[in-house]
Amino acid sequence: MKITFWGAAEQVTGSMHLLELDNGFKILLDCGLDYEDKDNIIENNREFPFSPPQVDCLILSHAHVDHSGNIPNLVNKGFSGPIYCTPPTADLAWNLLQDSFSIQSRSKKKHQKPPYKQKDITQTFDQMHTLDIGETISISDEVKLTLGIAGHIMGAATVLLEVKDGDGTKKIGFTGDLGKDGSPLIPNPKYFENVDYLISESTYGGRLHASKLSAEEDLKKHIEESLVNNLSRIIIPAFSVGRTQDILFTINKLFASGQLKRCKVFTDSPLAIRSTEVYDKYKDYLNEEANDYYNAGNELFDFEGLVVIKERNSADMVKTIQEPFIVVSAAGMVEGGRIKEHIKNNIQNPSATILIAGYCSKGTLGARLLNGISSIRIEGQDKSVHSFIKKTDAFSAHPDHDGLKKFISNSTGKNTKKVFLVHGDATSSISLKEDIDFVPIEIAIKGQEYHL
Repeated sequence: MKITFWGAAEQVTGSMHLLELDNGFKILLDCGLDYEDKDNIIENNREFPFSPPQVDCLILSHAHVDHSGNIPNLVNKGFSGPIYCTPPTADLAWNLLQDSFSIQSRSKKKHQKPPYKQKDITQTFDQMHTLDIGETISISDEVKLTLGIAGHIMGAATVLLEVKDGDGTKKIGFTGDLGKDGSPLIPNPKYFENVDYLISESTYGGRLHASKLSAEEDLKKHIEESLVNNLSRIIIPAFSVGRTQDILFTINKLFASGQLKRCKVFTDSPLAIRSTEVYDKYKDYLNEEANDYYNAGNELFDFEGLVVIKERNSADMVKTIQEPFIVVSAAGMVEGGRIKEHIKNNIQNPSATILIAGYCSKGTLGARLLNGISSIRIEGQDKSVHSFIKKTDAFSAHPDHDGLKKFISNSTGKNTKKVFLVHGDATSSISLKEDIDFVPIEIAIKGQEYHL
C-alpha cells in the first residue's frame, strides 16, 4: 500500500492525496484547486498527474474549493466512481463549485477558461454518496470508511480508513482541515484513536492565536472600540462559508443579550447568503450552544437591524449612511468579491475600521494591509490608507500550533508508524515537526510515494 501527495504538500491549497492498495484499488482524498499561483490557477489545475478513470472512489473532507474545486475536472476526464462526503458538504460544495465555475468562466483570457462544463458539475453531484458523521460503510472488500467531526466548517469531516492488511488492519486517519475548540457554531474536532498513520493539516504550525478571548468577547471589544461616533463603520472581510455565519451569529447574540447597542449590519455576499441557508437546514451539525439558542425560540442568523444585500453595486448605497454600521462581505483575503468595493470606499476614512477576521495568504491584499502598507491600488484606483486596520483570530477556523500538537498527540499512540504533515507552507510544517518528539513526523513532498 502506498500514498502519493499530489497537492497541499509544503503549501496550503490544492489538497489531493492518492492512496493505492496492494490490489490496485485507488482512493483519492480530496480534489482541490491549487491556487498558490493566482495568475495561472486554471492552467496549473488543468491536468492530473494520474489517470482519473483509474481512481475507484473519492472522499471529500469538506466543501472549500481548495479541497473540492477540481472535482468537476476529474469527472470531465473520466472519473466515474462514488464521491463520499457529509450531506452539508454536498450542499455547500454545490454552491461553491457553481461560484468557482462562474468566476473562471468570466476570465478574459482564453487559456484561463475552466477545463470542464456545467454538466460536469451536475455529474459530480450525481456521483455523490452522503454519510452522516460516525456512520461506517465498506467502500471495498478491504476498506471501511468512517467520517468524524473535524470542526472546521459545517459538515467538515475527518476520514478514518480501516484497511485489511494480511491478518490485521491498518488504520489511516486524514484530518482534512481541523477547526479550533470553542467555535461559535461548530462542534470541537474529535480525535482519532491510535491510528497507524495520520495525515494532518499544519496550517498554523509555528503560530499561536493572539486572542485568548472567546469569539463573543473579542468581537464585542472590537465593535465597542470602533463604533465611537456617527460616522464610524466596521468593514469585515469574511469567507462566505463558515466565517460569515460565525460572525452574524455572534453579533446576533451580542445584540439580543444587550451587551451591544444595536446598529445596522449589512451582509453583502450572494454565496454567503446561500451558504447561510445550508447552515439553517442542517442545524443538527451545529454545536450544542447554537442548538440551545435556536430551541429557545431564537433565529440564528436573522435579527433586528440585519440587512441582506442581494443587488450588485450596493457599496455606494452603504457608504452614504450617516450612522454607525457594520459590513460583513466576501472575500476574506480581500482578493475578490464585493468586499473590494467596501474597502475602496472606506480605506481613506479615518472613522472606519477594516477588521481582518481570518488567515490571509502572503501577497494578498488582506495580508498587505495587515503588514501596514500606506497606500493600495484597488479596483483601478490608488488609495492612501487612513482607516484603522485591525485583526481578530477569534473566528479562526483552524487550530493554532498548540491545538495541532494536541490533536496529533491525542490521535496517535504506540502503534503509530508515522504522521504526514500537509496543508501548510514549509515554514509552518517545519515548526510543527520540530516541536513533536512523541511520534515520527514526515513533511509530505509533492509527487513522492510513501509506502505504508
